[in-house]
Amino acid sequence: MAQLVVMTVNKYSGGDPYKAVKSEERGDVIAVKDDSHVFGAKELASPNYIIIQVDGTKAEFDHLREGQPGSFELNPMLRIKARKIDLDEMVADGDKDIESEADCKKKLKPDGKIDLSKKRKKEKIIKSKAYVLSKVKVKDNVPDPAVLGGDAAPGVIG
Repeated sequence: MAQLVVMTVNKYSGGDPYKAVKSEERGDVIAVKDDSHVFGAKELASPNYIIIQVDGTKAEFDHLREGQPGSFELNPMLRIKARKIDLDEMVADGDKDIESEADCKKKLKPDGKIDLSKKRKKEKIIKSKAYVLSKVKVKDNVPDPAVLGGDAAPGVIG
């Protein structure tokens, strides 16, 4: 079995697109561990991510941690993760093990720190490899607002 550590909330919510593409987002796989890995109490309680156990090997899921291909120096708008697990689609499908982003955020203190008194529904969630892989989505490219033809404000040439 493999264990996927998946973000449940967007880490950055500001308006800077350059920071946004470099920040972890809901559904990003931030770590892939084999089933012998033992998680600590804070990792198991954190509402910032969930741990999904899937049948399959670590090697079968490592690609979910890869960023968009290319050079960050040449293209500052490359995302740090090329794919995500669509947790919102899982919630919409009626998956009771997955919480909405709003429910996850309710478990954080006002300063954004983890409130250990408000734990996740389950420490670990078990899903089939086929189900998880069916929820993997390739992220869209983000245009560079500083490049002509990008999403810069009207009248601004980068």
